[in-house]
Amino acid sequence: MKGLAIAALLALQLALVLVPAAQAGPEVTVLLHHPDDDVDIFGFPYSPAGDYFTTRYATLAADDQRFDFPFFVADGVLPLEKLPDSARPYESARLAYSDAADARLGQAHAVTMRLATTAQAEGSALVVVTMDPVAPLPDEDLHLMVALAEDPVHYLAPPALTNGIEEHRFTVRAVADLGVIDLTGPAEATHAFALDDGWAVDRLIVAAWLQQDAPSPRFDAREVVQATHVALGGDVVQDTKGVLLEMLSATWCKPCLYGDLAIEAVAVAHGAAEPLALDSGPRYFQAPPSPVLAAVAAALAGAAVAWWGGRK
Repeated sequence: MKGLAIAALLALQLALVLVPAAQAGPEVTVLLHHPDDDVDIFGFPYSPAGDYFTTRYATLAADDQRFDFPFFVADGVLPLEKLPDSARPYESARLAYSDAADARLGQAHAVTMRLATTAQAEGSALVVVTMDPVAPLPDEDLHLMVALAEDPVHYLAPPALTNGIEEHRFTVRAVADLGVIDLTGPAEATHAFALDDGWAVDRLIVAAWLQQDAPSPRFDAREVVQATHVALGGDVVQDTKGVLLEMLSATWCKPCLYGDLAIEAVAVAHGAAEPLALDSGPRYFQAPPSPVLAAVAAALAGAAVAWWGGRK
């Protein structure tokens, strides 16, 4: 019996060695949403009210209830509409997005999250999320959200509908609300995404985040309490505060040229993404230093506004 016990212990130790450890969680998770209109190829319906971003963040829009692009929000509570400074479009956006990320990184993490993902043979992505609150969180309205994003997607829109970006980073392909999670103690949830044949599976990332719905004494409405992401097939443990950076962009939107490049720079600076290799194929149309030059370079993109006259 003693020999069998020792053999079992050795087998368990060997199994632990062979199972790869989960990687440490990233500081930021970046998701770029596109409008569900008849122009932008990356938009998709989330609800009868529209795409995910405009449905989830309608109350953050201006008084006229429409979104002016690019529309950035950090952790659901720090919104930045349009470019901060039209005279310094890229630099002002990069600094503003970076400051928002830093402000949220200063928050204490309330939940440790583990995100394990697997590409299934039948053409689906299995997502398993385990959550362990640092202290019990009773009576909260925390929804577990999960998303698939492709990074990057190579696509050049038609001449009249492009802002010059060809490599679209962090492009959201699917979003699911897994409902309210009881975090009076540890919890677990699973979800399976159906994979589209048009997506590059080796470029898919899975994101998960806990987002408050109704406000409470602890959290603001829409506040993201924890967020993380990992490449499909990976396993990550987020035991420090992870910040969710989201942006509503559009292939036809001229100012979004700067917003897309700025949020990519923030992701790279925080170690959440690698810069795209310049010799790996088509790359961005380089952002002109002057907004006047940008207007000339992407003048035809303004025609898209006529296509989508009633912005949400």
